[in-house]
Amino acid sequence: MPQSKQPHSHHRERLRKRAREEGLSSFEPHEALELLLFYAIPRVNTNEIAHALLDRFGSFAAVLDADYSQLVEVPGMGENSATFLTLLPEFFMLYGRDRLGSRPQLNTRARAGEYCLHLFAQNGNEAFWVLCLDTHKRLLHSKLLFSGTPSETPILVRKIAEYVLQQRASSVLLCHNHPSGSPEPSVDDYATTHEIVAALATLGIAVDDHILVAGGRALHFMAGDEGDPFAVRRPVLLNAADSPDPKPRSKRKKPENTR
Repeated sequence: MPQSKQPHSHHRERLRKRAREEGLSSFEPHEALELLLFYAIPRVNTNEIAHALLDRFGSFAAVLDADYSQLVEVPGMGENSATFLTLLPEFFMLYGRDRLGSRPQLNTRARAGEYCLHLFAQNGNEAFWVLCLDTHKRLLHSKLLFSGTPSETPILVRKIAEYVLQQRASSVLLCHNHPSGSPEPSVDDYATTHEIVAALATLGIAVDDHILVAGGRALHFMAGDEGDPFAVRRPVLLNAADSPDPKPRSKRKKPENTR
């Protein structure tokens, strides 16, 4: 007699079919995790493991950000499944950067922000990147200046100056993250930006923008209103299509004809 299928095989088939036909937008976090684990853990009820992961780490994103050593502590997780989950963010980052090309043109705020988001797709530490651009705003080279403990500002400024001169950059983008998810730049963030802008200006190199990545969003230091005391300047990076809508100007009243 033919052997019956594993008890969970029909459920797996239904979930895979639903994902193919509908996508993942209607999936609950535990269902998306359960589906992922199908490909790392065969012939086991991954629904219970998915719930255990969410109970331990709190969210789908936190599960993928967890360390290998933390994942293997969850009942049902092993070497293969823990390795699989920890590598997923790296695959997403590789996909995003490859889709943009080796020398993307970062000439809009949206493109620059998207690129910086991919740089921090998997980075639990505070880090600072410098992106060197040519005259057409194409990426020449990018470099991670620090990860973990920030450098002292004078040291950071010197490293940036040396690097951009070496790359013969026409302009640069600065990018750093707040692993805490806080979207508010600190006073030190603003002060450091001012010092870097001033130092590079003496070399004839413009800072097009300083982008803060926090909570899955890219926030722009240098797109503030003119009255903002911390706004260095409105960057040349912004194309008209990406610029905020200008404030409506009040129409001047025509002088009444008294004749």
